[in-house]
Amino acid sequence: MINCFLEANAATSQISYPFQAGWLDTPDWLILRDRVTDEFLVDGDACALVDAIDATRLLETHSVVADLALVSTHRGPFVMRTTQRPDEVEHATVQLGDVCPAAEALARATVHHFYGIDVVDWNRSQQKSEVTILDGAAAMRPDADTYNEDLVRAWFILTSMAIPTHLFVAPTALLESDQSEIRRMVESLRQASSVSDDRRRELRRNVSGDLEIDREHLTELLNDQKTRLTKNARKGWLDLANRVARAMALPVGPNPDVVSFGLAKEN
Repeated sequence: MINCFLEANAATSQISYPFQAGWLDTPDWLILRDRVTDEFLVDGDACALVDAIDATRLLETHSVVADLALVSTHRGPFVMRTTQRPDEVEHATVQLGDVCPAAEALARATVHHFYGIDVVDWNRSQQKSEVTILDGAAAMRPDADTYNEDLVRAWFILTSMAIPTHLFVAPTALLESDQSEIRRMVESLRQASSVSDDRRRELRRNVSGDLEIDREHLTELLNDQKTRLTKNARKGWLDLANRVARAMALPVGPNPDVVSFGLAKEN
């Protein structure tokens, strides 16, 4: 049996929460984790809804299935938090902490080129800094004493492109030999998204309460999210990956194999 790893956090809640809450039975093949990285798939024998930048490291063994993704355009789960107004910050060490690769990539693409901040250093310690990057629940917890900038929104204004935060990847060899098992997985995960849509008020109330996050931010995030890889988001993903490839040691010029089962309409 092939397994599928699924992140279960604020950013993925419209797909993961129905399984967490028992609204749907969790299939034997589905493994929920707080965070899924490319290291979970090094053997090349599992599927995953994985961080979009991590996905670029898997393209030799895995294909991207366009029918399931999490795509943001105007509101995302990544923020830049500053102690002063961003236009007043001239030079700064950017504190990345333990943010996911997609958050780091968006920060590297926007902190200087959009906000005009000269970056002295990118730091992964927990020291305080004038500029801090946050993701997930931490990004959705308000802090009245700081300024918070949505990096997805900044990216869209800079490029006119959406960005996938998560992509569904599946072993290319299995897709070439028998797609039926992976198709059923994708159908099950899309069903979870439909259940979340039907129970959206309950979802937002429960997730915001459980994680102690701002309900308005979560609502805007979920309203903005698309659940398939659109053409615009695919272009944005590859553009972002190329911009940060050297700094983040990513494959240069990724050429992903993208397949679709026709389960979701193009947007």
